Amino acid sequence: MKTLFIPLLLLLLVSKNQVCGQVPDDCYKERDFLILFSSKSYASALQAAKAASAKSGLALDLRGLNPVKDTNLGLSFHPDSCKLYYPESLHSNTGNCYLPRGEWEDERYISIEYSSGYLSFRKGYYIVMAGSGPKNDLKLKELLDRVKLTIKDAYIKTSKVFICCME
Repeated sequence: MKTLFIPLLLLLLVSKNQVCGQVPDDCYKERDFLILFSSKSYASALQAAKAASAKSGLALDLRGLNPVKDTNLGLSFHPDSCKLYYPESLHSNTGNCYLPRGEWEDERYISIEYSSGYLSFRKGYYIVMAGSGPKNDLKLKELLDRVKLTIKDAYIKTSKVFICCME
């Protein structure tokens, strides 16, 4: 039995890697994120985001995301949008999908993101974000200095983000 088990286990592992594929290291890129507030409560995060927008003069853009009970995602686009625009990101049978901010764009605006979408962030928090950029981005540090005049707890945190195409 042991002799049969080992080849079957190896076949399973090889076939899994062929289907799922190994994700190359260059599919991840370190990015900096300007964090203003975090909370387990979406209502608290929304209140903080509105206040941060008023204090900083940065636009509030919730990106069409709404809180969902799915604790892995925390936020989702409307299920119809998920099916139409992000079919590769659909989560289980819920029809929900979440793409974290900051994979590509370096825009400056206030949004609420879900920390579980970022590799280096503590999971399960709604985070109020004001910007993102390449690691050690001078423009993001300038924005931090400006924002800290009214939001003392603001800080920059680095995380790897997935930048390759999903198939």
